[in-house]
Amino acid sequence: MRQIIHCDDRGYCLTTDGTDYSAGCRHFASRADALAHWSSPEYPDPERGQGFVQAIEHGQPITALPDGLSGLSLGGGTLPAGTALPHGLTWLYLRGGTLPAGTALPDGLRVLYLGGGTLPAGTALPDGLRSLYLGGGTLPAGTALPHGLRELHLEGGTLPAGTALPHGLSVLYLGGGTLPAGTALPDGLTWLDLGGGTLPAGTALPDGLTTLHLEGGTLPAGTALPAACIVY
Repeated sequence: MRQIIHCDDRGYCLTTDGTDYSAGCRHFASRADALAHWSSPEYPDPERGQGFVQAIEHGQPITALPDGLSGLSLGGGTLPAGTALPHGLTWLYLRGGTLPAGTALPDGLRVLYLGGGTLPAGTALPDGLRSLYLGGGTLPAGTALPHGLRELHLEGGTLPAGTALPHGLSVLYLGGGTLPAGTALPDGLTWLDLGGGTLPAGTALPDGLTTLHLEGGTLPAGTALPAACIVY
């Protein structure tokens, strides 16, 4: 399990397994390499770099997140049990990480990216969520998609059986992922990208669909294309 030992003012978490260190797009194979990067006189924000250096030298898991965060990227790490997410959070990237059981997602959250990570069972998605990226992950069984969701990107991930797509969903990207059999595409869907995937047999395309990207994917035999739909 990767521990989170620091979170900077942008919401990027520094994680470690005791040997390597990662934060944002940076990954270092050793403690020495990580210290050399963030303590370098060429690092563009010395104060922020010093925060990373102190965290590496201290080496203890965080106990709370900084106040005022609008975004949070866990970087594959796990928050300690009882850690509350800031009320002002608008985007959350798990990137393979996990939230503790019982963690409530803030009402103002607009973008959620699992990135192969998981949500604890029973986690409710906030009504204001607009974009959901599974990134190869999945949602716990029984998770309802919020009515306000506009974009859903499976990216190789899956939805639990029986998940209803909200009527207001306008963009759906499978990315090699699959929809459960019997999933109805909403009437408001205008853009569908299979990304190499396919739809379950018998799935009807909504009349309002205007853009369909196959990208190596296939439609089930007998699928009728809407009149205004352009296929790429």
